[in-house]
Amino acid sequence: RVVTDSGLRPGDRIILTGTLGNHQLSLLVSREGLNLETPIKSDVAPLFRMIHDAMEVGYITAMKDPTRGGVSGALNEMAKKSGVDVTIREEDVPIKEAVVSTCGLLGLDPLELANEGVAIVGVERDSSDDVLDAIRKNEYGRDAAVVGEVKEGAGRAILETFVGGRRVIREPVGSPMPRIC
Repeated sequence: RVVTDSGLRPGDRIILTGTLGNHQLSLLVSREGLNLETPIKSDVAPLFRMIHDAMEVGYITAMKDPTRGGVSGALNEMAKKSGVDVTIREEDVPIKEAVVSTCGLLGLDPLELANEGVAIVGVERDSSDDVLDAIRKNEYGRDAAVVGEVKEGAGRAILETFVGGRRVIREPVGSPMPRIC
């Protein structure tokens, strides 16, 4: 079955299959010669088996890799193409402390960083727990989390912040480093 990035429907849940920001930040840190106390490693990983297993237990409505433009770019594309709003909760987004700290130091938004071993998965609410369990059984999906849901709307990506606020997630403009692949 073919899954596109335009099939999100109100009521779907959004799953991130891994932690954010590792790939592009690891390249940036290496390129700039930064010596961090906690090394940041790229998240490059094969996703086929993990996604295959997830599709066996639940109905995936849409999917996208958050490479160019990161999660912010991918969520905006998915929301626009599907004609819905996607809301994610900041507190549920899987992200390593070293990535948060380094992004703070460099003035970067982890939602805008490229990821190589992560997928954004839209899944029907009724099967989202089963899909999440299947993803977490894969070595590359251990940090997967349900981070939000899909609602009727005008094609926006929205972040519910730690302090209870809401902000529109803008599509990234430019990139913190030139494209290398």
